[in-house]
Amino acid sequence: MNASLPRVIVVIAALVSVASPGVSQTLRGTVWDTTSEQPVVSAHVVVFNPTGAKMGDTVTNSGGQFTFHLAAPGDYTLLASGMGYSASTATITVSSTFEASVLLLTAPNAVLLDTLIVVGEKGIRYLSEVGFYRRQRMGFGHFVTRADMDKLNPVVMTDVLHGMAGVQVVCRRSRLCDVAMRAGRTMFVRGVCRPTVVLDGVVLRVGGAGNARDLLLDDLLNPFNLEAVEVYPSAAGVPVQYQGYMSPCGAILAWSQR
Repeated sequence: MNASLPRVIVVIAALVSVASPGVSQTLRGTVWDTTSEQPVVSAHVVVFNPTGAKMGDTVTNSGGQFTFHLAAPGDYTLLASGMGYSASTATITVSSTFEASVLLLTAPNAVLLDTLIVVGEKGIRYLSEVGFYRRQRMGFGHFVTRADMDKLNPVVMTDVLHGMAGVQVVCRRSRLCDVAMRAGRTMFVRGVCRPTVVLDGVVLRVGGAGNARDLLLDDLLNPFNLEAVEVYPSAAGVPVQYQGYMSPCGAILAWSQR
């Protein structure tokens, strides 16, 4: 057989009548795979009477065998089907004084399944688990990835935040900087209304006016060790689990490289 041709069902029915006076109107059979020369397990077999009415159905056992006990003798049609096989049929006469047996010979028929497309969310797995990409799609705040930071080539954390809407970098002197956020329409510059800073879910600094002894943003976060940063210039959009630490000055959520 040409291997490139589709494999089709071969149906051969054989009737073996064995004298068995003690058993009446019993129909037994086996569904057999002619390619593997093995019985077909869990094939679905249906029996119909001459008018086409369904008289019963069953599935084959581990030996590919099935049994029907029929109410009356007569000609019956068997329909066998299974995963990977086209349906096969055979007609057999069932006697009231003999047990009828039938052998259904069949060959595999490949089943073409619909194409399965698996769509996964691109990005770092743990960022997806903490909700970074979901919040990014919502569009509240600013979202910076590792690739964004590599393009900026920052020296300190505040280098990443320069030019962001609603964010002002406030420096005491060169390379000693923090950020001030907008609270409504007010920007605190002298007192510096600073955002809450969170690293990997741990609050490093609670937002507010602060004082000179508080650690600055550049002291708290190192851009070289981060995978992503979320910047919220106000309390809007801040994940609910951190809202208890929020001031009107918003928050900076940072996620470490792993």
